[in-house]
Amino acid sequence: MLDESSYLPSIPAKLPQGPWLIISPHPDDETFGLGGALLLAAEQGIATDVLFLTSGDKGGDEGIAPIREQEALAAARIFGIRNVCFWRLSDRSLLPYQSIIDRLAEVIVSTKPACLFFPSPVEPHPDHRASSVIAWEALRKTGFTAEPWSYEISVQGPLNVLIDISAVVAHKREIMAIYASQMTQNHYIERILGLNQARAWSLPLKVSHAEALHVWPKEDRPLNAMLLELQTHKFGMDALPYAFKGGNQDNILPENYTGKSSLAISESVCYRTEQGLSINTEIILPLVSLIVRTKNRPNFLVEALQSIAGQTWPKIEIVIVNDGGGDVSKVVEPFKTQVTAINLIQLAKSMGRSGAANQGLTHVTGDLVGFLDDDDLLQTTHVQRLVEFALQNNAKVVYSGTKVVKVNQDGTSHEITEYNIPYCSERLFFENFVPIHSLLFAKELIDNGICFDASFDFFEDWDFWLQLSQKTEFMHSPIVTAIYRLHEDASGVHQYDNSTDAYLRIYRKWLPDFSMERIFSLLRSSHQWIDDKISALQDINSKKLDEIGGKYSYAQQIVQERDAQLQELNDKLEQLGKEHSHAQKIVKERDAQLQKLIDDLDKIRGSVFWSAYKRLLK
Repeated sequence: MLDESSYLPSIPAKLPQGPWLIISPHPDDETFGLGGALLLAAEQGIATDVLFLTSGDKGGDEGIAPIREQEALAAARIFGIRNVCFWRLSDRSLLPYQSIIDRLAEVIVSTKPACLFFPSPVEPHPDHRASSVIAWEALRKTGFTAEPWSYEISVQGPLNVLIDISAVVAHKREIMAIYASQMTQNHYIERILGLNQARAWSLPLKVSHAEALHVWPKEDRPLNAMLLELQTHKFGMDALPYAFKGGNQDNILPENYTGKSSLAISESVCYRTEQGLSINTEIILPLVSLIVRTKNRPNFLVEALQSIAGQTWPKIEIVIVNDGGGDVSKVVEPFKTQVTAINLIQLAKSMGRSGAANQGLTHVTGDLVGFLDDDDLLQTTHVQRLVEFALQNNAKVVYSGTKVVKVNQDGTSHEITEYNIPYCSERLFFENFVPIHSLLFAKELIDNGICFDASFDFFEDWDFWLQLSQKTEFMHSPIVTAIYRLHEDASGVHQYDNSTDAYLRIYRKWLPDFSMERIFSLLRSSHQWIDDKISALQDINSKKLDEIGGKYSYAQQIVQERDAQLQELNDKLEQLGKEHSHAQKIVKERDAQLQKLIDDLDKIRGSVFWSAYKRLLK
């Protein structure tokens, strides 16, 4: 067991060498997380650049983004930031797309920072976590030309460095207050300074506040794998004592271990090695096979494989079916060391979506099987959550919630809706509410001959679900862990999701197998689903109307304020006009008086008296 000195620094560290590049998900994160370090860096002459990824447009009322930018610029001036860049990506929609990773890699290559700072990967805000992955993957792409540093913003995370900010904490408070637009969202100043104060716990008494950072090793592995290893060994299992069974210290089990398989990693069977506590993955963890269908979309394939390689579940087999497209072996090669196994099947001739899926099914070796088409993504805990959910509920088919995201040609994205409907076998006949990559099923189900129907060009996954549903019930996990992407220039199956012909083909295949009682039950249930949908749509419309009404009222208020300001300006302009006219009148009168004086002077100079006066002067 480790003591606190093993993972909590006892003395403050010096600042790393510059230049620095700070990755800030929103305008304010750089100040909240690194404000003290930035002030100290300015004192030491360390050159610093800041890149704001999103506009922060969800952090307040409409029109908040430009306000937050001005606040960021004001803070940057005080910090002495060398360069400030705004990418203005959509707030709360940030995802580690390859295009964004490539863009950041170009920035790293061009700016040549010695250190790259990014949010801790355990931050609760999704944009913060996405930023950490984007930064990490960009560093991997560049060969780690900069040293990776993660920083805390709102919660405690992994750390191996503490920076003493006691001398500048008052100044940090003042700079945080510049972000006035955000102070109505949370008590940021008090809570962040409270976090800084708590981080001084292991430091000398003279240190009142500290900022915590973690310097990551430059390893060409996904950040999720690095984090899992860190949490398992340094901050997880090795930090806890275990009850010894007998006198043999080489085999250590949790005191409450019953010998039954448990899928939660924190409860897994463990054994002690010379290197520390390890997970006995060979004994208790099922292998998950994920089938990836692809064809001539190498950029999408890279993102899909990154999505799998970044999973927290340690035993994953990837079966890639290249359906008659160009050779992707070079795309696949870097991922072979990042998962348990990869099997690449390159078809010389396209077999279509169903044929490609069946090819994948014939090659899987895992206990559980799932799919991930090359244009979709999985969140990092997707596989782990579903495996644990399946084991906990003794279920053979499980599926998660799925977020639907629209991806624009410029790489920006925004959430459209989500699929997160509890399972109902009758409803599954009427609509496919289970996206293909949201589901895992036991391999034993396909050992009985279930496969994709090659006659289906579209909805082949729906037909496959209906086959599975005849064998077992599905279990629904409401946690959203899958991402269904709709691309602005998309072609392929997504555009056919509402095809009448495709629906009819499903119904023609399955209706003849249904009894009249089943059909009646389906029809009766369909009325309830329609009513539920209408009610849900009414709720959505009501909320939208309330939102629009609120925005309209706000807009009216703004217009009224602008009208009042305009009237005030008009009144001032009118007053200035009057003052100008009065001034012109005075100037005219003064000009007339001056002219009269000039005329009088001329008369005097032409008089007899003036001539006599001039003779006397001589």
